[in-house]
Amino acid sequence: MRHTIMITLDAKGNPVPISADGKSSELVLQVEHNDEIRFLSHEGTVDVEFQGATPFDAKQIQGDGHFRVVLAEKGKFHYKCTLTTPDERKHGWPDNPNGGGTVEVGGGRSNP
Repeated sequence: MRHTIMITLDAKGNPVPISADGKSSELVLQVEHNDEIRFLSHEGTVDVEFQGATPFDAKQIQGDGHFRVVLAEKGKFHYKCTLTTPDERKHGWPDNPNGGGTVEVGGGRSNP
């Protein structure tokens, strides 16, 4: 199954994940082994950094629209992200520890 994690800025300027339709916050995305995930934002460029372990083959992911395969079998993987807006301002990690979310593998599925 394919999943899209959309990143937007909340009222305080923190980059946070929302559902693909943009209607609700989605701080935890539940997926399964071999699912695919991509990170996107309509507000700029996204860079994602997993804190500790990662469900992918890399700790740092660019939100370039490419789907990446979930390699982990099970676990909770916390990430922080940076959103660079078209005016070249950076919002979020590492300057601000707020923002980001969790990918949970093996805990059931969220809606794609």
